[in-house]
Amino acid sequence: MSDLTALDIYRELLNKFDTDKMDNSPRSKFNEACEYIDKKYAECIDDDLQADTAQIEAPVQIKEIPCKNCQANSELLKKTNFKLHVLFGLMVLMIITEAVLLMSASPAKASQEILSNERPPDESRHFDGKVHSIGSTVRMADGIIRQCMDAPGDAPSYWEVPIKNRH
Repeated sequence: MSDLTALDIYRELLNKFDTDKMDNSPRSKFNEACEYIDKKYAECIDDDLQADTAQIEAPVQIKEIPCKNCQANSELLKKTNFKLHVLFGLMVLMIITEAVLLMSASPAKASQEILSNERPPDESRHFDGKVHSIGSTVRMADGIIRQCMDAPGDAPSYWEVPIKNRH
């Protein structure tokens, strides 16, 4: 910054315009005084810039030193992330394999297994690809409603027209 203070500039203005106080200076000199102040201000700024550029040295580059703990944590996170991706992939593969195996099982075999677990095969009848239990009714192709009936003894169940539908 320049060595001139506001008081020094004020004294110079008083000497330049030959007055005792700035209040006594004529109005006609006002613009001239403003220009003088602007000139002095510009000189101060120029002096400051030259002083600042003289003080500026080559830029100092600070080399970042990596944190050992940060590097270790970063590597641990990468390994853990990789392991999680592998486990997720294996889980998806197992789910897909399970789904394919379940879909490839024959639905008829599954329904027969359920039927054999629930009731003996002679207590049911098949019609139109479906298993019907004793007492269930079905409209046959000829339009007549028939009921699955239990046969006496060891004989298999059979279809019969229910008593209430007989004419």
